Amino acid sequence: CSSALLSVYFFSWIRRIMTHQQRGNDGDAPPLSPNRKVPKYLMLGGDVGGSNARFKLYQYLHEGEIELRRGVMPPGDVVFEKWYRNSDFEGKQFVDIVKQFFADLNAIEDPNVPTAQAKDVQVACLAVAGPVSHNTVTFSNRDWVLDGHQIAQETGIHKVCMVNDFVALGYGLLTLCLKTECITLNNVEPQDEAPMACVGPGTGLGECFLTHDSFDGYMCFESEGGHAEYAPRTDKDIQMLGFMKDKFAAKCSSPNRRVSVERIVSGPGI
Repeated sequence: CSSALLSVYFFSWIRRIMTHQQRGNDGDAPPLSPNRKVPKYLMLGGDVGGSNARFKLYQYLHEGEIELRRGVMPPGDVVFEKWYRNSDFEGKQFVDIVKQFFADLNAIEDPNVPTAQAKDVQVACLAVAGPVSHNTVTFSNRDWVLDGHQIAQETGIHKVCMVNDFVALGYGLLTLCLKTECITLNNVEPQDEAPMACVGPGTGLGECFLTHDSFDGYMCFESEGGHAEYAPRTDKDIQMLGFMKDKFAAKCSSPNRRVSVERIVSGPGI
């Protein structure tokens, strides 16, 4: 996911988290750090993959619940952003990257950039490339287990929520402006409360879908639809299937190697 999309979808999850959480003692924000003033609310967004970890720290200066409207960019401003190569933290854990992020923030000599420690952050939302269960994700290509509750305890962040990266992207759809941020493929009028889908080719083929929820707008669900079987229809499609089966049979020494959709529609496939 790009950092631009990260800034779009992050506030959607922040709204959902803040709606259902306590806001500190007697409803107050976290205590302020010394030196420069910390805004009323600080929120951390993260995009964590197998190779890189990207972070953005947001400030929201108004009191009360964050209000989102369809097709409108969420409120708030980016205070600081930075990305890190996970390989630079070999032998360490993910929480060390979070600590490095705040160390880099506080090293900036700019009075317009608020100083902050992790304990000043009201809520963090980390979008991770993998299935999330009980606020935890295990990376398949790195010796990391990210546990939101443990990260909160070790860093002091008040609440840490782990979400699948395409769940985060799905919620981001709700804030896109149809006129300025979308390209029309079919000239059909959108229907209110209709289901939505998000598909994104990368290293694999990520997919998610959203259904309307009368209680809270829309709910997004991650999907492993990229692993669905490739279903050819035309003669050329059938030739593609034969080509791909031969290709993977040679690689895997299996004449019946299955061909999924993401083996064709993804970075490696293309």
